[in-house]
Amino acid sequence: MSRTHVFSGVTLEVLNRMREEDSGDYALELNADRTGGTVNKTSPFGDVVVRFEHDNQRAEMTVTILHKPLLLPAAVLWAGVSHALRRASGDAALPASAETTSGRD
Repeated sequence: MSRTHVFSGVTLEVLNRMREEDSGDYALELNADRTGGTVNKTSPFGDVVVRFEHDNQRAEMTVTILHKPLLLPAAVLWAGVSHALRRASGDAALPASAETTSGRD
């Protein structure tokens, strides 16, 4: 499984909704331009850290796993990101699939 995925169809509006949707179970640190950053979350298996970058012109978000517990499959993380994007977009079909760009699980 790849450590980097590109999710298509992600507008700035969707990204902003995701930032506003603070469930309190993660820490979000934004870059100065507020279109990228890192997310830190504690899972039952340990800490997870991912980096994200949004490309407004392409309406894409690239997400890279920086750290994850060995027992937590990357596929579970990708499914969680996809679910969060669909929820923020209000469209159940938005990022139905992610494009693998590099790396391994």
